Amino acid sequence: MKKKMLGFALLLLVGLAVVASGCIGSSSSQTQTQTQSAQETKESTTQPELVIKIANYYAPNHPVNEALEKVFKPIVEYRSGGKIKVEIYPASQLGGEREFIEGVIEGTIEMCVSGNLWSRWAPQVDWVELGYVWKSLDQAYKFMNGPAFDMYHEFVESKYDVKYLGSFIRGWRVAGNNVRPVRTPEDAKGIKYRVWESEWIIKTVKAMGFEPVAMPIGEVISALETGTVDGGGQPIYQIYYAGWYKYLKYISLTNHVVNPGEFWINGGVWKKLGEMKFGDETGQDIIQDAVYATIQYINQRLRDEEQIILKKLEEDPNTEVIYDVDREAFAERVKPVHEEFFQKYPEAKKYYDIAMQIEP
Repeated sequence: MKKKMLGFALLLLVGLAVVASGCIGSSSSQTQTQTQSAQETKESTTQPELVIKIANYYAPNHPVNEALEKVFKPIVEYRSGGKIKVEIYPASQLGGEREFIEGVIEGTIEMCVSGNLWSRWAPQVDWVELGYVWKSLDQAYKFMNGPAFDMYHEFVESKYDVKYLGSFIRGWRVAGNNVRPVRTPEDAKGIKYRVWESEWIIKTVKAMGFEPVAMPIGEVISALETGTVDGGGQPIYQIYYAGWYKYLKYISLTNHVVNPGEFWINGGVWKKLGEMKFGDETGQDIIQDAVYATIQYINQRLRDEEQIILKKLEEDPNTEVIYDVDREAFAERVKPVHEEFFQKYPEAKKYYDIAMQIEP
């Protein structure tokens, strides 16, 4: 089933990923045609049988929200004949990450695109964001859309009425700050560094040499403005699209963490989708296909844009991009954090071992 759906997504990508080529924010006539078709279908339908609200924290013009608008929404609404309506809520409109995850668990929000904050409810999955755990972005992607289905089922879905649908890879997390260029762990000393609310990223960043300060993503810019923090980390595209680069003088390509962007749906909604029939497929088939197509679009778009964004940052007179980072020194510093994690959660080690068998 998953292989079949992925095949569909890859074929669909031929017509959609062209949006990623050329420049940031570009679009294609084919994508516009799909969007118009979905709109016409929606308008000709009296009432949808199901409305799916999708919450996320990305800026409206971020590739994730463009993918939801140009790929996910048209596929779902067109193939369901307008019986499933998609509403997208970017920029934490339905609350911060914790709040919209809770909304999906409780059923007040149908779907979300989150980070790995699910570790708050199932800490065994937090190893995927340990420092320097991945050898490549491809390795992380293959795990997150393969064995991770079993991992999340064991640690999350068995406790909460939710369903994991897959992940795109947001890229390497890099370290920005306003104090000094960071090339070694010694350079990081004394820098107040924003992290998300996770025990293990706090331990990781501290081992790297920074002084971690946990806070929601929506508070970062004001914290940089007031000096509550000196810096923080995100993938290059997030630093650009969220506007963080305007408040960060130095951006060091530490590449210390790979962040997945995860698609989740409420279990009750997923069950209802399974009961909705559209010819020889169900609503579940449509949603899963749309998620895979959206993931492929986002991955391609982000990778195509990385060098473009880096060039823009290099040209910014107020920003310095640091390339010559001693990543091996940082990786050595975080090894004890890995050991501590798997001592505390030995049941998670089998998934780490599976991941490490995947070709980088």
